[in-house]
Amino acid sequence: MADFKLYGRKYKLSVLTQRNAAISFDADIHFTFSIDKNMLRYSQIAEITIHNLSPNTETDILKNGAAVALEVGYDNGAYGKIFAGPIRQAIRGKEDGTTYFLRLVCIDGDDPLNLGLCSLSVTAGTTVRKLAEQIARSSTIPFDVKVDPVIGGQQLQKSAAVFGKPGDALRNIALNNNAAFYYSDGSAYVSQLSKGPPASVVDLNAQSGMVGMPTQTDQGIKVKCLINPNLKLDSWFHLNNKSIIVNQLEFGVPQTLLDLDGIYRIVSFVASGDTRGNDWYMDIEAISQTGSIPAMLVDPSQNGM
Repeated sequence: MADFKLYGRKYKLSVLTQRNAAISFDADIHFTFSIDKNMLRYSQIAEITIHNLSPNTETDILKNGAAVALEVGYDNGAYGKIFAGPIRQAIRGKEDGTTYFLRLVCIDGDDPLNLGLCSLSVTAGTTVRKLAEQIARSSTIPFDVKVDPVIGGQQLQKSAAVFGKPGDALRNIALNNNAAFYYSDGSAYVSQLSKGPPASVVDLNAQSGMVGMPTQTDQGIKVKCLINPNLKLDSWFHLNNKSIIVNQLEFGVPQTLLDLDGIYRIVSFVASGDTRGNDWYMDIEAISQTGSIPAMLVDPSQNGM
């Protein structure tokens, strides 16, 4: 692990090996990362580039590296996990005469959802949650699944048989229940689109880490802020709508309305960091809590799934 105190930042990087052990690093290890998460696709992507590893550690990761886990934040602020997932590719390279790097390309969710296979049958009266859990457990690559309570308590009207990729089966459950389906940090989620925000949400402003001015988009808003692990996929935040740069009206083109309460739901973000540089930011895309925009999360013609 690493815990380098630049600007009060705190982080912990672990590389898990096939022998079920964690590779640890010196406290001043230099690495950069880019975490790309999006509710409009199954899998989440990370690139982590570690600089000037010892030859033994580099060789160990190249031969035995299986997965990574990354926690980020601040000593005196929000801190927690931002990515966990298997290593898909390890790339060794050289930037200059003295700087070597090992880039780890990681994809979370692709293996269990697209490479696994499930086969099961359930009777009428089975709840949606129980069906989703059986799909996840019976897969040849088992995984955890979390279903929103309102959806999970609904019962099947007739018996059903499921065979094929777990990702396809769970996505069908989501489509049939007006829900979004995505995978993040080792778990699949079936998330109700019509649900409202919790009683308490992150208040995002210049004092809490917002950088620059948010902008309105065709789907919602974009906002940049310092890394905050509490801002996750499908989580909520509040900001003052007066701080948003709105789109210019175009004749004949409908304009997305800002949320009346200034509460927005995160549908994607890219978190970028450099343990020895200035980068320590999140670029977030979010939608309003009401209106027609959430429908894009389940409409294949709009989300490209």
